[in-house]
Amino acid sequence: MSYKRFTIFSGVEITDEMIEVMKTKYMPIIRTMGCLDAEIIQTGPDSRIIVVTYADKAAADAAKEKAAALGAESREEFKGNAPIIHEGEVIVTMAQPNNKVGTGGVDDGPTMPSGVVG
Repeated sequence: MSYKRFTIFSGVEITDEMIEVMKTKYMPIIRTMGCLDAEIIQTGPDSRIIVVTYADKAAADAAKEKAAALGAESREEFKGNAPIIHEGEVIVTMAQPNNKVGTGGVDDGPTMPSGVVG
């Protein structure tokens, strides 16, 4: 199974300018670190989580030093708190076929997760 690293940043308000820098500067660098997928999720007005997926722990470990340096650069640029990092092997996963939540909605389209027709 894959391996995920969650980095929680807080302490500085998220602005449109910050989002643009994350998209154009930091995400391209993260992509070069051997990850399969990366997402930045805003969890509050001044907090975000970066979720990075690697093929396995070895790939995550290979990127760890570069990721730490990138995090230090980000904290210097944005003046946030020291991050909280959690990581581990994915032990259970669920995927919907063709990225559909369900079928049987209006005109046989997808339904909402709760079963409410969308």
